[in-house]
Amino acid sequence: MFKTDISMDFFIQYGLQVAANPRILQDPEPVIGIALLGDSSINISVKPWVTIPDYVPAQAGLYQTIVEEFRTAGIQIPFPQREVLMLKAE
Repeated sequence: MFKTDISMDFFIQYGLQVAANPRILQDPEPVIGIALLGDSSINISVKPWVTIPDYVPAQAGLYQTIVEEFRTAGIQIPFPQREVLMLKAE
């Protein structure tokens, strides 16, 4: 069960922060959205355009920004859970 509200406002706000990163190219625009609804996850895709030399530093900066923004917004990352029922054989 997901307890965090992820609205379009989140993506708009986050998109503005991605665009503010000086390593991110403004044209074409970054693509940000939900990529997959997993069993215990909502996978968010962040795909900006960068120059080849900026690829690794931009990726590290984006990951740092994502972690900080999630903490600030109170977004919790769920961990996989399984419920196991033990049935008594008769």
